[in-house]
Amino acid sequence: MNEREALILLNLVDGFGPVRISKALESFRDITRIFTAKRDELLNIPGWNNAVVENFKKIDFSLLEKEKENINRYKLKYLTILDKEYPEVLKKIYDPPVILYYKGDIEKLKERCIGIVGSRRCSNYGAHIAFKFASELGTLGFSIVSGFARGIDTMAHRGALKTVGGTIAVLGSGFKKVYPELNRDLIDEVIKNNGLIISEFGIDVHADKSTFPRRNRIISGLAVGVVIVEATIISGSLITARYALEQGREVFAVPGPVNSPLSQGTHQLIKEGATLVEKTDDILETFGLGLRFRQEKIPKVELGEKEANVYKFLSYRPIHIEELIAKTKLRFPEVAGILVNLQIKSLIQQLPGQYYALK
Repeated sequence: MNEREALILLNLVDGFGPVRISKALESFRDITRIFTAKRDELLNIPGWNNAVVENFKKIDFSLLEKEKENINRYKLKYLTILDKEYPEVLKKIYDPPVILYYKGDIEKLKERCIGIVGSRRCSNYGAHIAFKFASELGTLGFSIVSGFARGIDTMAHRGALKTVGGTIAVLGSGFKKVYPELNRDLIDEVIKNNGLIISEFGIDVHADKSTFPRRNRIISGLAVGVVIVEATIISGSLITARYALEQGREVFAVPGPVNSPLSQGTHQLIKEGATLVEKTDDILETFGLGLRFRQEKIPKVELGEKEANVYKFLSYRPIHIEELIAKTKLRFPEVAGILVNLQIKSLIQQLPGQYYALK
């Protein structure tokens, strides 16, 4: 067993979180020695008491072989906190994950990331804002990181999919038990578009109330800032915001209708000092990146008169071709042809049901 395998095994032990394992790493120059260490040596590890040692002594070594088989079966790769490729930004948080299983482009962990999270039961307003912000920030080169949940998280991933920044999905489960199941197809879309899926959990681990907060600290840990789009007053998104503050990250909150429960969490954050954001320029200005940065990042594309007439009615909110025909006063063949040209110029994307939106 080598050190990387030793960390995989420790990560599978019930009750052994990243802090407990990190303390063991500090106590043993070679972590593989822990499995032959005497009881007194184990008790000298900070935070390890008799109960912890007893639990450790019951370790099932067959778990490692099973996990290695799973890694091959699900075509996964992994990083450990000992690897030089492990992201420095994540290593500096209080409780960095000791293992990151992944699929996709691991180089995305080196990019500048913005987190976008929010309610699973989001409103149409919230879904639109999450998609819009992710699309615009992704176009400007930010990698959008979120938690792969339904609602706001899904819209953030989808908004960033085909942008230059792309997206990173942090799972709240192992790869065998992807949650939610309805997002399983989204994994393939993320990978196909040069994105990244990561999880710190053993491959067989189910999502539950304990795994989501651990996922949330990774989202904020990877990001330079986190945007909370919609959240109730008791929400996992507010946990992400707290992690972000503890980790020295920026926290942004999108205001909403005062009579909506989904606005209570974001408005509370604003009262507590989070930056109110109404547009992506508000985020850019926080990082000292203004209009010039936006103009430099967005490609210049020449549009004909009729193309410009159609393009001005397009936004990050999907619009049906019939609505474009009504707004532009052009005939169906003309609008259809223009939309094809705009897709070729990588300005827009076609969505199911003859809907179109900015890319």
